[in-house]
Amino acid sequence: MMSGIYFHIPYCKQACHYCDFHFSTVLSTRDELLKAMRAELFSRSPDNNRDARMDGPLQSIYFGGGTPSILTLDELQALLDDTHRHFSVTEDAEITLEANPDDLHDADKLRAWRDMGINRLSIGLQSFHDADLQWMNRAHNRNEALAAVQRAQDAGFEALTVDLIYGLPNWSDDEWEQNLRELEKLQVPHFSAYILTVEDKTALGHQVKTGKQRMTDDSAIEQQYALLCDWAKAQGYDHYEVSNFARVGKRAVHNSAYWTGAPYLGIGPGAHSYSAAQRRWNVASNTRYIRASRLLSGQREESYFETEELTLKDRYNEYLMTGLRTARGISLEEAEERFGMRPDRAEPETWQHLINSGQLSEVKGRYRIPEPHWLMGDGISSGLFVV
Repeated sequence: MMSGIYFHIPYCKQACHYCDFHFSTVLSTRDELLKAMRAELFSRSPDNNRDARMDGPLQSIYFGGGTPSILTLDELQALLDDTHRHFSVTEDAEITLEANPDDLHDADKLRAWRDMGINRLSIGLQSFHDADLQWMNRAHNRNEALAAVQRAQDAGFEALTVDLIYGLPNWSDDEWEQNLRELEKLQVPHFSAYILTVEDKTALGHQVKTGKQRMTDDSAIEQQYALLCDWAKAQGYDHYEVSNFARVGKRAVHNSAYWTGAPYLGIGPGAHSYSAAQRRWNVASNTRYIRASRLLSGQREESYFETEELTLKDRYNEYLMTGLRTARGISLEEAEERFGMRPDRAEPETWQHLINSGQLSEVKGRYRIPEPHWLMGDGISSGLFVV
């Protein structure tokens, strides 16, 4: 059963200096690309794909990017209409739209999104400091960020999440605490907080490589993470995934499916799909995606995607990696039942070391990485991989 559909909308008004997601600031291909996305959606629907793993009902629909809020109401409506036409969708499906604050000036547009069925917004605030936003090359300022959240709440969006970034160069703890105090005023039911990472093919990556920019050291990041965890706990947020925090009952349905291994379908250039035994990803090029798909005419001159068949070991390692990113953690019995392997037997010395050092702990029969060690999560889980 498929859990959700992800639409990758690969357009932005301007390039954030840290972002390495696939996007373009040239919108001239938009009409053709959206037609190709609708064609891909049809080609991978139950009407054309009898693979039971890729069948409905859908529990979530997610518009990501890029900047999906850049689309017109008609463009979004067409994608939603086609999804409902070709797939079974649960009545209470979570339908999320990522939006930038500079696209949330129009209260009528917000109400129109609600009317078409979008019931959750993910707003990319990143910071409440204008200097930070300028350094990131964001298209909004602090006041627009605050106003955008207020407009979304006024329009009836109870399911709302915002993004923040920490670990910026030359930050003091006080600057991060100021951001958290501003977030507290908004009273959002969910938020994500990400460490700033340096990716090679970005403006920030070039600045670091050429010595024009130095990044924050690990000790400062650890301190900011500790402040974040303490603040979130005091505010009543559940830290349910390494970068995600939610009030009771407000966890993200779509993202949670990623971490529990549920299958999902990715539509658009650069989008990824996952099923129990296969991973698939589309070409990260708008032009090649439009040219290669040829779905409207039924012709395919070249493939617009690649696939990887996952072995039992691949799926087991994936289970460890994604499970240990969450507060739910992993179950030894579940691992053995699904994969015929369990980490305490496959890697007994590493497992025992992690238990003894407190990097793994048992809670109600499941094993998880305690919150203070979550920043080392990737290293902990990879040490348990079966290679």
